[in-house]
Amino acid sequence: MLTLGAFVLVAASLIWRYVHIYDLNLQAQKLDSEIAKNKKEIATYQMEKQKLEQTVVQRAQEMGFVIPPVDSTIYVPISSQATDKAGN
Repeated sequence: MLTLGAFVLVAASLIWRYVHIYDLNLQAQKLDSEIAKNKKEIATYQMEKQKLEQTVVQRAQEMGFVIPPVDSTIYVPISSQATDKAGN
């Protein structure tokens, strides 16, 4: 009877380990499919980003912005309010 009990205990522990391994494999497969889905989304967003980057100059010109000449310098005057805020 003791031998049968030991056999059942060993069998139960082996079955539990195989169930645990099966569960881990299932989780790994779910993570792999989620990673693949996320990679596809990232690729889609990167393509969208490239399209938007290509249209920035055109849209800026349509809105009235101009590209300054290469040799020009832009001066921004400092107001007294800006120095007061920076000093405090």
